[in-house]
Amino acid sequence: MAYLVQTAMLQRSLLLLLVPLAACGQGKSEDDWGKRDRKREAFKVPVRLEKPGRSAVEDWVESQANLESDRRAMILAEVDGRVVERHRDLGDRVGDASYGDEPYLLARIDDRDPKLAVRVAEIKVKEERGRLRELEVDESRSERNLEQAKLEAEEAAAVLRRTTSGIRDGAITLEEHEKAQFAEKVAQAKVAAIAADLEKSKVAQTLGAVMLEDAEVDLERAQVALEKTRLIAPFEGVVSYRSVNVGERVRVGDHLFTIEDPSVLVLYAEIPVRQANKIRTGNPVRIVSNATPEGTTGKVLLVAPTVDSAAGTVRVKIGVDAKAGFRPGLFVTVRIVVQSRKNALVVPKRAVLHDDETGAYLYVVREGQAARTDVKTGYETPELIEIVEGIDETSDVVVEGQDTLGDGAAVEVLEG
Repeated sequence: MAYLVQTAMLQRSLLLLLVPLAACGQGKSEDDWGKRDRKREAFKVPVRLEKPGRSAVEDWVESQANLESDRRAMILAEVDGRVVERHRDLGDRVGDASYGDEPYLLARIDDRDPKLAVRVAEIKVKEERGRLRELEVDESRSERNLEQAKLEAEEAAAVLRRTTSGIRDGAITLEEHEKAQFAEKVAQAKVAAIAADLEKSKVAQTLGAVMLEDAEVDLERAQVALEKTRLIAPFEGVVSYRSVNVGERVRVGDHLFTIEDPSVLVLYAEIPVRQANKIRTGNPVRIVSNATPEGTTGKVLLVAPTVDSAAGTVRVKIGVDAKAGFRPGLFVTVRIVVQSRKNALVVPKRAVLHDDETGAYLYVVREGQAARTDVKTGYETPELIEIVEGIDETSDVVVEGQDTLGDGAAVEVLEG
């Protein structure tokens, strides 16, 4: 019973509140409502206008990549040994004359064993050269002896011819003739023996020359091994990697240093095939980074002739103009300019809106009202966009306030 009483009292209170409200509504005249509608109609959207201008615009392809040094060398250990000196650390320059007489020296590996190997090889070369000189002397002596033996053989042959003629004439005895025959045979045998010795001497000399060449190769190999104990930078640059300390033992193939030339920068952009077809060697490139908003420039050096089948991209090599703040490893955005127009009709980018169905449009003002105008856009810059169709240079384009406009809306043009 108490619940029913409370409910009835609540309904009565609500009724008493609604009666004054209804009376207030009935008190408004039609003239009051009309004033409100006229105020609504008198409201104008504040906007700023600009006339289209003329400017150079570009068609470009955008990508992101990391800068790299085009001159980069990994310095590997080429001999086993312990590091006894380190002359450069991470970030140090190489090739700088301020580092003394050896501006390209990075480190040195213990060279005692290589030096000993060079000394042994030098002794071997000296021995082989001495042996070869002896063989050359023997050959020269044999050649002289052979010439002498040939002269003696010719004399013996001449004597034999005279004795043979003397026997027929009866002036020479048979005994004298036989002696001449024997002397001639001895002389010919001597020539043959010396000629054989000479041939052996030439063979020995040839073998000696080969032995000397082998010894010289061993010496050169030992000298190269000695040179490899000195780690030398191949060009002027900066140490971008260092992994070795004095006292550490290194083995052939260990990566000890990396040298980069920060003045010669490139990047490799991966461009979708459809866009890559527009790119040519020599195209100008604009490069920016969050770390260096002022940016720099470059140009296309190479467009790869093949496509990455997995990614569907083409690799484009770009040369970069090195400026302060641009260094290897920096992540940058690149815009490759593939085409440009010098005198295009342009408006600020912010003036152009987009509709999923009709595409790009903007607002122009005619007789105090906003008129939605569909446009065809073309190339662009970071601030401007080309208008190919839809407006001309006389159009008053809304550049501020367009986001709140509708077609036919009344506008108030703000100055400045």
